[in-house]
Amino acid sequence: TGTFSVQWRRRHNSNVDKMAVIDAVAQAVAAVAPEAKVALRSPMAAVVVEVIKSDAVLAVLPRWREFGEYNLRALAEAKAARIKAAVAEADGQKWAEVVQGDGGQKLAVADGQK
Repeated sequence: TGTFSVQWRRRHNSNVDKMAVIDAVAQAVAAVAPEAKVALRSPMAAVVVEVIKSDAVLAVLPRWREFGEYNLRALAEAKAARIKAAVAEADGQKWAEVVQGDGGQKLAVADGQK
């Protein structure tokens, strides 16, 4: 059985009722996948509902939490931190630092103490 959550975002619209939309989406999921359960903290997929002015967008995104809510900047920063920690742990004489350059982020590794 799978798990899901409904993620709600609204911009420039105060007419649409948040809970009515979330309930409707949850009922629709239950109709097509009755074995699916709601899991707010670690869902296997997220049904993302975005209302922007008078338009609505609906997306089903797998591994929502695992992929940092599909936030590329947060994912890149987390990966850089893991690489830095792994390099520092592998050899106490080396250090790693994420540096920002014109071409984006790069990992600089050097011998000796920082």
